[in-house]
Amino acid sequence: MIRGAIDSVHPDKIGGWIYSEIGSLRGKKVLAFVGGLCVGSGEIGLFRQDLADAGLDEGYVGFNFDITLPSRDKLSSVVVSLENSDLFLKQADAVVGAPAVAQAGGATYPGQRRTF
Repeated sequence: MIRGAIDSVHPDKIGGWIYSEIGSLRGKKVLAFVGGLCVGSGEIGLFRQDLADAGLDEGYVGFNFDITLPSRDKLSSVVVSLENSDLFLKQADAVVGAPAVAQAGGATYPGQRRTF
């Protein structure tokens, strides 16, 4: 199982943690998105004593990195994704809508995915 959370979001920074019971995610890349726009990236591995005390990968499961938002009103819609994974973290009180569906010759089809 993979668990995590976004703990803080500011107009220029985002922070949180991601933990996997299967193996360490230390050094793995995380990406921040607003819709389909990548607004920043960083690595998992920041030490956090609270997570060490909880027995999560010796506490090296945190992340904190710079983001550049298209506008301040997008702050609550920032999500974080583990690179090369379907996993994403949303803010506790955020409402995440479906991404715009890609068009193929003017038609759309269910389950069509956007590539970032």
